[in-house]
Amino acid sequence: MTKLQMPVAELSEAISSNCFDGLELDSNVLESLGIFIVRHLIDTEICSELLSLFHNATNMKVVEGHPTKVLAGDDGLELVMSNPAASECFARFFDGNYRCAAP
Repeated sequence: MTKLQMPVAELSEAISSNCFDGLELDSNVLESLGIFIVRHLIDTEICSELLSLFHNATNMKVVEGHPTKVLAGDDGLELVMSNPAASECFARFFDGNYRCAAP
């Protein structure tokens, strides 16, 4: 059996010093800790539109056994990607190849 090893000391230090979040992605912290929170990446207006889409969408799919709903199609992703900061951030992952999965 493989024993999992986590950077507990580094994670505790990052939490104490608030270096695991910021306004821009820090790839070094992400690589070291496995997490990074990008604050204020999505504009408030877009968040409101996403929330409205979530509440009003007729094409929501409930994930069985989990308190989650999934929006079918690319509407939500297109809204998020209309924000240049989000588009720039996401382009750093998966060689810039990302999309919503069809239901």
